[in-house]
Amino acid sequence: MANTSEVLKKWGLWLEAWVVPPVCVHCAKRRWGGLPLCRPCLRLLRAALIWDDEVLSQPGLHALFRMSPPLLSLIHGFKYSHYRRHIRFLCAYLRYRPAFVEALGKPDVLIPVPLHSARLRERGYNQAELIAEEMGRRYVLPVMSNALKRIRFTSTQTKLDAEERTRNLVGAFRCSDAVAGKKVVLVDDVCTTGSTLGQCQQELIKAGAARVDAFVLGWVEREDSINRR
Repeated sequence: MANTSEVLKKWGLWLEAWVVPPVCVHCAKRRWGGLPLCRPCLRLLRAALIWDDEVLSQPGLHALFRMSPPLLSLIHGFKYSHYRRHIRFLCAYLRYRPAFVEALGKPDVLIPVPLHSARLRERGYNQAELIAEEMGRRYVLPVMSNALKRIRFTSTQTKLDAEERTRNLVGAFRCSDAVAGKKVVLVDDVCTTGSTLGQCQQELIKAGAARVDAFVLGWVEREDSINRR
């Protein structure tokens, strides 16, 4: 069964690569080889890499990239157009952070920020879980996908400010005691205000987690952080 699954997965990736137009997902120029971006956009993405161990304005938050136009196009691709290969492409940049596990405090487990079951049915997958699985393979860490659940459907956060986002998420998550005593890293695709990660962190701590850090692919840098650099 495992071999059949791997074959189907490879066929699926081949079909996706064949169907996707050979143009950059951000600027629509011809993309570079089998990558989703062209050379100039690849340079912009590389320039957005975060080399610090921790995001300045959010203690305990670690991010791979500052938000940039090419990164936003890639994230929209896997969130709204089912281009899961963008997740593998972005997570491959973790090779530039070989000591990342030490920076994260040598965690016991990775926990993806959950989707509500209705949104999961709509999208077909949880992008945070796929990111966590890529990280787990790279750093040999277990992924615990069922410990944290989203029990209340919430409206999209996109157009809400920080205070509205926090109110929108109150009571949205519940965590089991399977995390008791564990050092946890929450995993998500993007951090804008930190409201979602903050609510999840509270639930994990209430359930007995010994330590909770967070990792995201993209961090939306706020003006106060820019002024501190």
